[in-house]
Amino acid sequence: MPSIDDLSNYVQNNDVKGFLLTYLQLLDEGAALSVPTSLEDAKAREGWEEIVPSVTGGYTDEFISELTKLWLGTVNKQGGTITKTFAKELIAILENKPKPAPEPVEKKAIATPAHHPLAAGGKQTAAQPSSEPAAAETTQAQKVSYDEDTISSKISENYYSLEEAKETKLISKAELQNNIKLALNQKKHEVFLINYLSLIRHNEQIKVPVTSVLETIKSQWEHILMDQLDYQPETDFLKELAAKWFYLVNLKGLPNNKEKLEDFLFNLIANSKEQLVNPITGANKKENFITLLLKKIM
Repeated sequence: MPSIDDLSNYVQNNDVKGFLLTYLQLLDEGAALSVPTSLEDAKAREGWEEIVPSVTGGYTDEFISELTKLWLGTVNKQGGTITKTFAKELIAILENKPKPAPEPVEKKAIATPAHHPLAAGGKQTAAQPSSEPAAAETTQAQKVSYDEDTISSKISENYYSLEEAKETKLISKAELQNNIKLALNQKKHEVFLINYLSLIRHNEQIKVPVTSVLETIKSQWEHILMDQLDYQPETDFLKELAAKWFYLVNLKGLPNNKEKLEDFLFNLIANSKEQLVNPITGANKKENFITLLLKKIM
């Protein structure tokens, strides 16, 4: 299984093809990695000059030149067409294999939470259905859009979502610990991570996997949950938790300091759709029943 750590080795060995193949494999597996947004040589080069150091820490001019050349040649052979199998198609071209049948990109309505995931008991409001034709009815694969205004708009949306996340009011340590228990009981892996990582904002020392290998992430989370939180995770929950952490590592890098952990936290807050279900105690149930009864009598 490819790892983001492998990319640095390819740069050090000046293995441009190996780098691009691994990068595309990570994209195909769901890693949130960027690609250049222009087919012009100069702009594509600028794109890789920003991207490569963000995932490897450095590069040489020769490496960037060869990578840009290989990237543009591969994308042009593919036709610059966005499909579900976009990364697979580029990989097939690099490996001289048959091109997978392209599929148009699906457009999905996104559920937007009405309240922050840290709060117990929130409702979700589904986005209004798009008035555009469904992707399934598309007869031609859509061409890659390199519209810089559109790209800038998307970056701005993400930026402001993250900025709002950073302004999230910090709840007490006791509330966080209670939410952690609730999230585990309700098997909400994103809500668990948000509350668990939020402990660092109280200057708490927490343990997390510091690796980019998925199986190791899974194993380390299992030990953390059992040893630190006295919780035996079920297979599905552990799988979802490990997959989310793997995604964050590929997106942000290894969480080897507090700042990186905060990056993980704010990304989760900005993008999580999960909500805790607010449990009602027996006393609350009784109180609600009495209140309703009194209203009927009155």
